[in-house]
Amino acid sequence: MLALALITTLLQTDIVPAEYGEQIASLPVHTARRLAEAHKPTANGAIGRNRAAYFHVRFQLGMHHLADYGLAARRADVIDRFLTAVEFSLQHQQADGDYRLVIPDALKNAGRPSVADRASGVAFFASSLGLGLYALETNGWFQESDDCAMARRRVQKIKPRLRATLDYLLTHQQTLKTADAEAPNRLLFDALAFESLGRLLSHKESQQVAASFVVRAVSLVDAQEGYFIEGGGFDSSYNAVATALALRLLMMDQQQPSLPPGLRTVCKNAVRWQQQRVLKSGEVSTAGNSRVKPGEAGESFLGKKKGVDVGHIVEAFLLASHTMQDESLNALALHVLSFYEHRGQQK
Repeated sequence: MLALALITTLLQTDIVPAEYGEQIASLPVHTARRLAEAHKPTANGAIGRNRAAYFHVRFQLGMHHLADYGLAARRADVIDRFLTAVEFSLQHQQADGDYRLVIPDALKNAGRPSVADRASGVAFFASSLGLGLYALETNGWFQESDDCAMARRRVQKIKPRLRATLDYLLTHQQTLKTADAEAPNRLLFDALAFESLGRLLSHKESQQVAASFVVRAVSLVDAQEGYFIEGGGFDSSYNAVATALALRLLMMDQQQPSLPPGLRTVCKNAVRWQQQRVLKSGEVSTAGNSRVKPGEAGESFLGKKKGVDVGHIVEAFLLASHTMQDESLNALALHVLSFYEHRGQQK
């Protein structure tokens, strides 16, 4: 737990107003690199469960970390890897903006995904797609550097493909609102998809839709403790996911604001609560969690029990370190990362 003085500082510090891509470029390079390494694509651009064979674009989630690191380190080669991941994803885009689903043989008997499942998967992907491309679009070095000239031409070929995906999500916005109504992390993934694609395509309606998802998400916050309510209670993994996403929205909204007021306070309170779940060792306590309960009857996804989402916990503290101008939060991010990497090496 951190001292009360630090928490007070977090609550009083202003957000730095700057273009999103410039803020991303100012992130600590070392931490940005560690997050990018966790989402390293294959040579053809596949990430996560798509690495063995294409499954769905949902599993390209996290590719924006490559854009983050590329901008923070001014490495055109890393940005190229991000764009390769985008291009790999778009190879599977269908005429209506949806994406192909190829269920692995091992999961053939697990049932078919619903319309809401399909739409949610596209929203997950689109949030990462939009974040990465919007970071590039709002970064001066990327827009001006000779090293990025070829990458800029690739972006110009990608952008016309975004509208079909946005239209697909707009068509399914009510489905997403209904399915995700009680899950703030999913609502914020949805909001990021609509907000980032809306900004890239100058589509005001999409940004208005994003704002409606944010309104619902911030209504699902515990009034006293400040955490995002998941599964009817608190969850030290899912709170970090929602917090990281909310911080992304906050950073994006510093110029040309389009989101509801109050998001800044929500982020600060959620970060404060998340800090209190980090043990001295760097481990994140799961005691009392509503959803992620390692060693207990916690939730599973595609046959695998859910563990603590270390990546989003690290990301939440990293982004909070920037927006709240507090380097100790970046140090905390690295402390958490070190604990889980060390534990993984011991297994």
